[in-house]
Amino acid sequence: MNRIILGFILFFVALSSFAKGKKVESIREKDFVDTIRISYMNHHILVPVKIGDRYYKFMFDTGCTGFIINDSLRHIMQETGKKRECMDFNKVSQDLDRGVIQELTLGKTHLTNVDVMAMPYNFPSGADGCIGMHELNNSDIITKIDLKDSIIIITDRKDFFANENGQVMEYYPKRVCPKVKFSFSHGCKGGWMTFDTGCNSFMFLNDFYYKKSLKGKNKDLFMKQIEWTDTGSSSYSVHGIEKANEHVFMKMDEVKFGNLCINNIPVEIASGATVIGCRILEYGSMIMDSHAHTLTFQPYDKASTNINITQHNKGFHMYFKDDKIMVSLINPNGEEYKQGLRKDDMLIECNGVPITCKEDYLLRVKPQIDKLESVMAKFKNKTGEIIDIEIKKN
Repeated sequence: MNRIILGFILFFVALSSFAKGKKVESIREKDFVDTIRISYMNHHILVPVKIGDRYYKFMFDTGCTGFIINDSLRHIMQETGKKRECMDFNKVSQDLDRGVIQELTLGKTHLTNVDVMAMPYNFPSGADGCIGMHELNNSDIITKIDLKDSIIIITDRKDFFANENGQVMEYYPKRVCPKVKFSFSHGCKGGWMTFDTGCNSFMFLNDFYYKKSLKGKNKDLFMKQIEWTDTGSSSYSVHGIEKANEHVFMKMDEVKFGNLCINNIPVEIASGATVIGCRILEYGSMIMDSHAHTLTFQPYDKASTNINITQHNKGFHMYFKDDKIMVSLINPNGEEYKQGLRKDDMLIECNGVPITCKEDYLLRVKPQIDKLESVMAKFKNKTGEIIDIEIKKN
């Protein structure tokens, strides 16, 4: 199991907008380097952002094109009366209200006249909003994300990371969310994949590649990589929970991103976007260079040339339904299923802590259980029966 429970609950993944927004008017600092302390909660990166005289927690999202805030915080923006069409991870389009924040401070960096959108749903992990890398890339900022040291380094110095080594991947397009070429074992030719820290998993693959690979000459070898399948919902994005569809969970022998080779990577296949998610940063840091248009992955294990992922796909997924946490997908051969867990069972307690709403879990329970090797959880099934389930880490 990955990271005990939260990985099953919610995959808030990045918003991708194809409309052009107002560019950040200015970054006050020039010739600067700034190191910002971050927190890593529920496999999301959270950074402190100051607006006015108050600090907020924003998700640092490389797959998002702009700045977004929870609807409850729309009072901090100056509304423009305009809307912006956005397409989310699940390929659902919706118009969001647009506004402007006069000044936003990230570390020592001051951004002014920031174009922002108000999202009708709350962000996961207790975040107040998200910072899209598109705006920073437009301002020629270079970023290094290092989960091991819990920092993000941002700079406008073109050569600041010039002497650092790593696996270099060119990305495209130059001014939007970074997409890199990828290929995978025994499958079709591959294509382009977004580096998306808003996705709190290892890798999502659109089912187009899956269906195409099933028609290939290596389809038998490809299918041997499947761990389990089910039909339901797992991803929650800007416009809400995805529609139920088939999900395929694979443990791929090899995935290549440019010069970077990753072995035994857990992959979820469904109808959404194709992304490499935030959890890859548990194995190495990443430099995003908006000048050279490259991503540089630096393994924490300096002696390693290939990355070998030790985790497997989680044995079940949950999602929020009417503020309740429900099982939406489950591996029929998994340990939790063998203990009696079924789809539509509701999580009501974890390690003795009652769970009555999603905030109970995200803010009170999850930060504590991340440190444990296993937890005891109580679920209520459709008949009202209480089921005790032990959930173990991978």
